[in-house]
Amino acid sequence: NYNAPTQHVIAGERAAVEAAVAILEAEYGATTVETESRVPMHSPVLNPVAQAFRAELQRAPWRTPSRPYISNVSGACEPRVSPALLVDRLTAHVTEPVRWRQSIESLAGGTDPTCFVEVGPGSVLFNMLSRRWLEVRRAKSDDRDAASLAEQCARVARTVRGE
Repeated sequence: NYNAPTQHVIAGERAAVEAAVAILEAEYGATTVETESRVPMHSPVLNPVAQAFRAELQRAPWRTPSRPYISNVSGACEPRVSPALLVDRLTAHVTEPVRWRQSIESLAGGTDPTCFVEVGPGSVLFNMLSRRWLEVRRAKSDDRDAASLAEQCARVARTVRGE
């Protein structure tokens, strides 16, 4: 996964990951941390899982999104997405690297100021954004209420603009 300029995640067969870690530490002085050893997420090792997932996705009643879609597989904004492309992208997400950095840069590139809302118990994604490469504002909601989130983002945007 390409998360940020200073954070990448590798996954795959244990021997291959261990060999990569040894090279990264010895030759590049990289700091490595094992975060998940049971599931080689976003790697070709999960191809059988991806194919089973595809079959389930194909049964879902998809509609064409009314808004642009940014897939973590491509990292690019796709303004017109068909249901078939959604199935392809979501299936690929199981076995291909996450292009988080590109996805976020696609989002941040078109708006000023940028306000990201992280819903849930933590702030892992926001912390990766703000500490790594982007200056962003954050709105947080404990109750996950959509209207509350929208108002928080609007309030942050007004503050940033000096209104």
